[in-house]
Amino acid sequence: MLNAIEVSCRHPDGQEILCAVDFRLGRGEKVVLLGANGTGKSTLLKVLNGLLPPTTGTVSYDGRVVDRAALREAAFHQRFRREVVLLFQNPDTMLFNPTVFDEIAFGPRQLRLDGVDGRVHHWAGELGVAPLLDRTPFGLSGGEKQRVCLAALLVLEPKFLLLDEPTANMDPRSTGWLVDFLADLNQTTLVTTHNLSLAAELGDRCLVLGEDHRLVYDGPVQDFLSDHDRLAAANLVHRHRHRHGDAERGRFHTHDWD
Repeated sequence: MLNAIEVSCRHPDGQEILCAVDFRLGRGEKVVLLGANGTGKSTLLKVLNGLLPPTTGTVSYDGRVVDRAALREAAFHQRFRREVVLLFQNPDTMLFNPTVFDEIAFGPRQLRLDGVDGRVHHWAGELGVAPLLDRTPFGLSGGEKQRVCLAALLVLEPKFLLLDEPTANMDPRSTGWLVDFLADLNQTTLVTTHNLSLAAELGDRCLVLGEDHRLVYDGPVQDFLSDHDRLAAANLVHRHRHRHGDAERGRFHTHDWD
């Protein structure tokens, strides 16, 4: 359904962000996107969401190339914006309405969907933010803001969820809740995380961007996480010496930055 075909992306100064990235996402898949800082994970999500055009290569959705021409067509634009949604890592970049209710209702109103009030109350309840509907979103905690932003996407009943570090602003209890919540969704999910201990909980398939900005792995998440050589090559684990009395030995450690 959602395909990246030899996607490359560069800064105007020529600096490479993504290089010949190629993969396909099918209905109902749960996929984790891993990579060290600066490998292009957030950029890739924006390209898949049609917010940033690739320098070369294409993104296609349900057989249709997603480019400026396609997104200028009202029918395709409305369908794509409803079916493929992106949760930004920093929820403050997504919040701009006076109340939580208006924040969740914004998308359905823009797309002129029916039953906006019912949709808002349903998803506010599902995300545990119903008591916050009359409050301004700007005074909420980081975790509450993230829940509101997720409700504002799920209210559209999308088919694809692109999630950029969704647990970054959450405490351990909220993180556990979110992992379970995402597992129960029917939507295809592509989730970035720096927390390797969560990766296997967020998906069965794993995409890994290397420091050369290429896709260096596409396969079962458990196979990748159990391969220290691949983890080290992707700069996702480090090795340093441990001292135990007079003994000294090296051990691998993961980079969990959440």
